Amino acid sequence: MELKVWVEGLQKIVSGVTESTTCQDIVFALAHATGKTGRYTLIERFRNNERLLTPQDHPIKELLKLGEYANEVHFILQRSLQSATPPSSHPTGGSPSQNITQSQSQSSPSYANYKDYHNPTRKQSLFPNDLDSSSSQHSSLNSHVSMRSSSTSREEKSGSRPSSYHQDGKMAMSNNTTPTSTSQHSIPSPTSAPLLNGTTSPRKSDGGGGCLLSPPPYREPPPPTQSPARVSPPTSLTTIRVKPKKIFMKDLNGGTSTSQAHQYKELVRLINLQRDKLSSQQMELTRYDAEIMFWEGKTREQQHQMEYIAEESLKIEAVGRHTEQAIKNLGSVEEEHEIVRQQEKTLESEITLLRSKLANCETELLQCKNKIRLLMEEVQFEQRLLAKETEERHHMEKSLMREVERLQGEVDQARADTESAAQSGDKLAKEVAALEGLIVEKKKQLEKLIGDMKETTRETNWRHERCQLA
Repeated sequence: MELKVWVEGLQKIVSGVTESTTCQDIVFALAHATGKTGRYTLIERFRNNERLLTPQDHPIKELLKLGEYANEVHFILQRSLQSATPPSSHPTGGSPSQNITQSQSQSSPSYANYKDYHNPTRKQSLFPNDLDSSSSQHSSLNSHVSMRSSSTSREEKSGSRPSSYHQDGKMAMSNNTTPTSTSQHSIPSPTSAPLLNGTTSPRKSDGGGGCLLSPPPYREPPPPTQSPARVSPPTSLTTIRVKPKKIFMKDLNGGTSTSQAHQYKELVRLINLQRDKLSSQQMELTRYDAEIMFWEGKTREQQHQMEYIAEESLKIEAVGRHTEQAIKNLGSVEEEHEIVRQQEKTLESEITLLRSKLANCETELLQCKNKIRLLMEEVQFEQRLLAKETEERHHMEKSLMREVERLQGEVDQARADTESAAQSGDKLAKEVAALEGLIVEKKKQLEKLIGDMKETTRETNWRHERCQLA
C-alpha cells in the first residue's frame, strides 16, 4: 500500500509499504529518493498531538490501531537541528570517539536502538550477514518511491550520504591510510598523539567537513566508533606483559645506568605504540572488509535495480503497444458506431412505416371481423333453413313410406283376394297390373324425391363450406 509523508512542506508518497515495514526503512527510502543528507526523525501527528517514532516502529500497524481515524494521521520527516559536537568542544577527560558517542546518544531519542551497530565486537557479525537482506529490503522499498531523482549526481555534489535513521548524514569513511592535515573540528589521525587510553584513533579527518567518516550507504548504519573501553584491553595486556620484564631487568641490572633504563622505557613505549597501531590497523581492515562487502552488496542491488528497470521498461513498452492497438480498435469502433447510428435511423424509419402498416392492417382486420360476423349470421340462417327443409323432407319421406306400406298392404290384400277369388281372376289380374303400374310409378316418384333430397343436401353442404372458407 502507499504511505504519505510530509517532507519539507511537500507530500511524498512511498509505495510498497507493508505491515512489516519499519520507520527506518521509510526514512532510508526517502533519503535515497531525495538525495539529501542529514539526521532525520519521523514524527506521527494525530490532530494536535505529536509523537516521535523509533526506527523499529511500524507505521502501518499504528494506522490499523486507529481504525477509522487513520485519515487524520500525518507522518512528518523532520531534520534534527542538533549535530555532532566537534572534538575541540569536548572535555579533555575523554576521547573524541567517546564524546561523539555521548553526543549522539543525547541528541537522538532512539539512539539506544543502534547500540548494536556501534559495538565494534559485533561489527563482523552484523555487516556480512545483514548486508544483503537489508539492501534488498531497502531497494525493494526505494524502487517504489514516487519521487525519483538521480542519487548518483547528488552524491557526487554533496560528497557524502546519510548514514542511518538518527545519525549524522555527513560521516564517511576515508580510504586513505596516510596521515592528513586536520582542521579545527577534525579528529586526530592515527599518526597523531595517542588518546587518553594510550591508543590512537582509527578515524581520519575529512579535510574540510570536520565530521567523522563512515561508509556511505543509505541503508546501513555507520561503522562503529572506537570507544575507550574497546581499546583499553590491549594496553592492560601490554602492561601485564611488561611488568615481569621490568622486575626481571631490575633484578639482573640493578646497577645499570639511568640511560639504559631510559632506553628500555622508550623501547617499551615504542612497542606499545606499534601494538596500538597494529590493533587500529586491524580495525581499519575490518572496516574496509565491511565496506567492500557493502559495495559488493550495493553492486548486486544496482544490478537488481537495472533488471527491475529493464523489466519495467518492457512492461511499459508492452502497455504502450497495447494502448496503440486499443486506440486503433477504438477508431474502428467509432466507424462501426457511426454505421450503427445510420442503421438505427434507417430502422426507426422502417419501424414508423411498419407501425402505419400495422394501423392499416388493424382497420382491415376490424372490417374483416365485421364481414365474418355477417357471414356467420347468414350461415346460421342458412343452417336454420336447411334444418327446416331437412325436417320437411323427413316428414315427406315418412308420409311416402306410409303410403308405400299402405299400397303394399293393398297389393297383399289384392293378392289374397285374387287367390281367394280365382273366379274373378281376369278382373283382379287387370286390377293387379294396374296396381303394379301404380306402384312402379310411385317408386319412381320416391326415387326422384330421394335424388332431389340428396342434391339439396349437397348444395347445402357446399354453401356451408363456402361460408366457412370466406
